[in-house]
Amino acid sequence: MRNKLGLNLNIKPQQKLIITPQMRLSLSVLQMNISDILLEINSTLQSNPLLEESYDIKNIDYKKNKNEIYYSNLGDFNYKGVKTSYSKNDGENEYNYENFVSSKQSLEEHLLFQLNISGLKGSCKEIAEYIIGNLDDNGFFKLDISSVAQYFKVSEDEVVRILRIVQDFDPPGIASRNLKECILNQLGELNISQKILKDIEKIIDLYESNPYLRESDIIEKLNLTDSYYNYLKNIINKADPKPGLSFGEQIKYIYPDVFIYKINNKLHVAINNKDIPPIRINNYYKKLVKQDNIDEKTKEYIAEKIKNAEWFIKSLYQRDDALVKVTKAIVDYQKDFFIKGFEYLKPMKLKDIAKISGLHESTVSRVVSGKYASTMYGVIELKMFFKKGFKTSDGSFSVDRVKELIKNIVKSEPSNDPYSDSTISSMLTEYGLKIARRTVAKYREELNIPSKKYRRKERSSNECKNNC
Repeated sequence: MRNKLGLNLNIKPQQKLIITPQMRLSLSVLQMNISDILLEINSTLQSNPLLEESYDIKNIDYKKNKNEIYYSNLGDFNYKGVKTSYSKNDGENEYNYENFVSSKQSLEEHLLFQLNISGLKGSCKEIAEYIIGNLDDNGFFKLDISSVAQYFKVSEDEVVRILRIVQDFDPPGIASRNLKECILNQLGELNISQKILKDIEKIIDLYESNPYLRESDIIEKLNLTDSYYNYLKNIINKADPKPGLSFGEQIKYIYPDVFIYKINNKLHVAINNKDIPPIRINNYYKKLVKQDNIDEKTKEYIAEKIKNAEWFIKSLYQRDDALVKVTKAIVDYQKDFFIKGFEYLKPMKLKDIAKISGLHESTVSRVVSGKYASTMYGVIELKMFFKKGFKTSDGSFSVDRVKELIKNIVKSEPSNDPYSDSTISSMLTEYGLKIARRTVAKYREELNIPSKKYRRKERSSNECKNNC
């Protein structure tokens, strides 16, 4: 008999990712830096009465207690072969923790550090330092480009080129010349279409021409719908109009999560658990839950708290394990930097470290987020080691070096027959670089180099003037 309502029951296999509470806890702990970990441990100790601090762990024979789970920073305690302690190295190169537990980092210091690893040298670096030194409190560069060019005896295009390099530094929007450039530079890093960016630019232009203009007037002038305008406004609100203020007079406390140190030209990695208390599950409750003379509700409560404690401790170990693996992978990849200095920092991507460490890219991203390493060059944020660039069979090219190659290719091109972006892309293959035409076009625009058509026009016009 046919179903009159037309209802059918179909069984269809489907794959679906379900994030369990254990996974959620593990991912959360993985992203925590040492300060967050300390707060989380203190909070968990208060909420879970079965967890307790224990300072006698180094007297425990781990092999005889393989079913016990401990989190310790004492001695050389190991968990599944992972060192979770920071220990002094036979009296050599001892670290004075008080030297770097806190730092009042200014915007200028933050930018100069990025400049040191940008690859800029000579007069280019001097111009960048000048730009950084002349930012206002909001992080804007208000000096006239022509005056800077005259001071350094270079072209205005060269000053703009270096300014754009500084504008790529963190925080997003830094060194912008006006509000529109600040917002568009930040939104340019997001996956937003050119049409939407142009509409946003029109809104900002209207606002800057008349700050007291009503929203209804903007909607009418640009012929926008209310919903589309609100959508654009929400995107604009994602940008910070004053990126420099986050580095005001506030004191930023930095606690290194790992130590990277050198002994006899050999690099070592040690995790920092100096102020983190060792914790364990209270043995009394572990015995109590096995007894038959307690009621079922109490037994369920204790069992649940034990399970939560085990998840938490395991998450702490997994975090330490991943942090050590990622840091060691960074040290291996950037060995020349740690041995020889800043100019040897190589382009590096998440997938490079994922491949070395054996972890997924998303895990590597979570591990480096907000964490710092104490190195021979000072305390450095782990994500700062990830520098954009291109790999070749002969080594690696930074983005700045690729831009310099494009600049030189354009300088040497025939005046009557300029190279197209596709031709430049092909010429870069001589250096072992495989760069798409659209990427060449992007870098060319950032260098303030006109397109092939306008370069030919410009040169023809100059030749005409000279002949006349």
